[in-house]
Amino acid sequence: MRVNPPAGVAIDESCLESNRLQLKLDLHPKFDPTSVHLAIREFPGKGIETRKQVGNLIVWQPEQNSLRKGVLDLTLSNADSVQTMLVVGNRTVLRRWFFDSGKAVNSRYVATQLFDKDLKQLRRSLVDATDSVAFERGVASLFFLLGFSPALQLESASPDILITTPGGQIVLVECTIKISNFHNKVGKLVDRRNALVKVLEASNHNLRVDAFLICGLPISQIAVDQNSLTQHQVVLLSREGIVQAFDQLRIPSNPDEFLKNMTASLTAQKNLLG
Repeated sequence: MRVNPPAGVAIDESCLESNRLQLKLDLHPKFDPTSVHLAIREFPGKGIETRKQVGNLIVWQPEQNSLRKGVLDLTLSNADSVQTMLVVGNRTVLRRWFFDSGKAVNSRYVATQLFDKDLKQLRRSLVDATDSVAFERGVASLFFLLGFSPALQLESASPDILITTPGGQIVLVECTIKISNFHNKVGKLVDRRNALVKVLEASNHNLRVDAFLICGLPISQIAVDQNSLTQHQVVLLSREGIVQAFDQLRIPSNPDEFLKNMTASLTAQKNLLG
């Protein structure tokens, strides 16, 4: 048996657009609406005005089809996103973020989603990957959104993508929607990284080169040899990591700091292995 709270937000009917937050709420007809409290926090907002109690601004309509409908129509000052918290009595029943798809702190996100609404095509190419070429393009686009500068390679005897950071670091990326021979993939990636390091050193470029293996499968379906990845300092990004990356796209990230953290983690693991 599942018992729902007497009040809730109709997620599919609510939205944030152009600093206008519109929430639709449902209420049990026998429940006192004065016991329903709603707080919001807008981001980035302006100063201390980002947090507000707005429950008293909900307009409750007469009962219809065994429910009372509530409407909140609120104009905000500077909202790329809004966190809502619904409290019934003294219990929190909902915490949820609403995003304005046309606004974000990350300008790369704004530019990309203009041509790919809500990043639906990008998400499909990466999370529901069935086409290896589309997957590679999707990985390049994802790294672009994260602040990196990616370049897809045309030569077959090369890594799929070369990536640079604002600080000048280089990353070699191999992409695959499935791994039939894990050790061969890792070995090829390591050989190409070593070759690039030698060429850079010979031309007096003292740059760090990292290696990423990006796979569209869940980690449970990858015959991963973690010791091999650690020894060769290769970062594996599975479907779970790709999905997690989507949650970080609206705010600009620091690619050099990202690589620094990855490197520190791999180095620590390598030291543990001896």
